[in-house]
Amino acid sequence: MNFIKKSIFIFLGLSTALAFQSCSDWNDFTPKNPNYELGKNKDPESYQNYLENLREYRNSDHKTIYAWFDNSEKQPASRFQHISNLPDSIDVIILTAPDNLNERELKEIAEVREKGTKVIYTLDYDAIKNQYKAYVESESEKEEPTIIDRSEFISKELQTSLKLTDKYNYDGILFNYVGKSYIHMEEDEKADYLADELLFVNFSKSWMKSHTDSYIAFSGAPQNLIDRSMLIDCKHIIVDTSSATNEAGISYNVALAGGTDIPSDRYIVTAKLPSKDPEEAKVGYWNDGSNAVTSTATWATGNFTYTVAGIGIIDIQNDYHSLPRIYANTRDAIGILNPSLK
Repeated sequence: MNFIKKSIFIFLGLSTALAFQSCSDWNDFTPKNPNYELGKNKDPESYQNYLENLREYRNSDHKTIYAWFDNSEKQPASRFQHISNLPDSIDVIILTAPDNLNERELKEIAEVREKGTKVIYTLDYDAIKNQYKAYVESESEKEEPTIIDRSEFISKELQTSLKLTDKYNYDGILFNYVGKSYIHMEEDEKADYLADELLFVNFSKSWMKSHTDSYIAFSGAPQNLIDRSMLIDCKHIIVDTSSATNEAGISYNVALAGGTDIPSDRYIVTAKLPSKDPEEAKVGYWNDGSNAVTSTATWATGNFTYTVAGIGIIDIQNDYHSLPRIYANTRDAIGILNPSLK
């Protein structure tokens, strides 16, 4: 079987169930009662061949697909809440609730890892700073407040977050840092900003040195980093373009993320899927009414002075019930980015 045929097999087999279940087990493109162990148990040899082909695809030159998955539901009532139900052509899954993983989640992580998919989580530095701000405000309302030093609080939270990698055997970390521009800061404000950033960068670089085999990526605003040395060891730089409503918006955000000592050969752009919330009717769409994920994928195939290495899909679980098939927008985006899979 040549690589093109293998690629066809991979694309049509975005889940192992789709690749190996008989037609009688499916209702068009939407499985009523998917049995994701069927392929492995019914035809082990074909399943192993499938895994081999999938791993070959992973190692090929292709656009990388990231997906943010909400795993906050610990007792799933539907298939869209299962990690193992995500399309196999996704390269990296980012769990949005990385701590307190249960036995089922660990089992499903092992299942997708068998297919070569990486499972990581986000260390969100800005979220930690906001936690400290909320903590100070809460303590200030008490009659006898006990306020921990900012550096001590942030250091403790960074250590706690970094330990999750070994605690749950994650494949790596997405380091998120937005910060803000320091160009017009007063000297005292800049000194505090530098001290905070130094904590983040030093903790991050120390962890990276002790986890050289881990999958490491960066997201946020690299242009706001004063010390950008950690970026060279990051697989990708993920630029948040999820609020863009046209091609110009994406291009603008990527342009902002450039600068001295920022690698331009590894950008990932992001898009949101349509929301299930009626009050967010415009989420997941561009101004022209097109789907944001597939439109972003199309933009990412263009020619630039920098390299767009792939896309990140936010809230991927929202795509499960898309018509006419499960994960329709995700699968369309994969086909756009990696046409050899068609």
